[in-house]
Amino acid sequence: MININKLFKDSWQIYIKQFKTLVLITILTFLPIAIFQILAGFYKNNFVLENFSGSGIEFGLIALIVLAIFISWVGKGALIKNINDNKGIRKSLDYAWHNLASIVWIDILTSIIVIIGFILFIIPGILFSIWYAFSLMVLILENKKGWQALKQSRELTQGKWWGIFERLAILYIIIIVVNILLSRADSLINGSQILTDVVFTVIMVLFTPFIFAYTYTIYKSLKGGAKNE
Repeated sequence: MININKLFKDSWQIYIKQFKTLVLITILTFLPIAIFQILAGFYKNNFVLENFSGSGIEFGLIALIVLAIFISWVGKGALIKNINDNKGIRKSLDYAWHNLASIVWIDILTSIIVIIGFILFIIPGILFSIWYAFSLMVLILENKKGWQALKQSRELTQGKWWGIFERLAILYIIIIVVNILLSRADSLINGSQILTDVVFTVIMVLFTPFIFAYTYTIYKSLKGGAKNE
């Protein structure tokens, strides 16, 4: 299995090589949900809900957030497709749009299984999260849908569970550290929630493509498509 140094090196090379395309895909598909979350927070903190009874504002915000979530699913598919094919924004988004139903289904299915696992005393959730970490990539890159994608993802992890856990844990630790630094940075910008959200959004836009490149590199290693050291 690919070692950690090579994993970061190969992931970084993908990230740099496709930086412009991947960041633009992220902006187009993940930024809307961040914007709507900021607006929802601003609305909640600055307006009294009772004053808008029957106005439909709350419903409108919820509808926009749901729409943004669906757009983010397009983004997930487009990022994976472009990282693999490097065919550009338009073709990657077009692929994701035409396969949106399958992407949504496999993502929801995986999430439900993992959540149930965490409800069952946490350990099963950790186990399932590694088994099915590559389900979406199997769907997009191998065209296996639903339970077949889940089955293939689990098969890829056989005998390599701890190695995958270690590599994904490192990534999640980095994400946690970044979030901690952001929360502490809040005090340095006079506690402005909107400014904090904007900074977080910018970092999210820049970091999200690397997360996908990193996971993709592990997947390719498991498939034997990467030269391991």
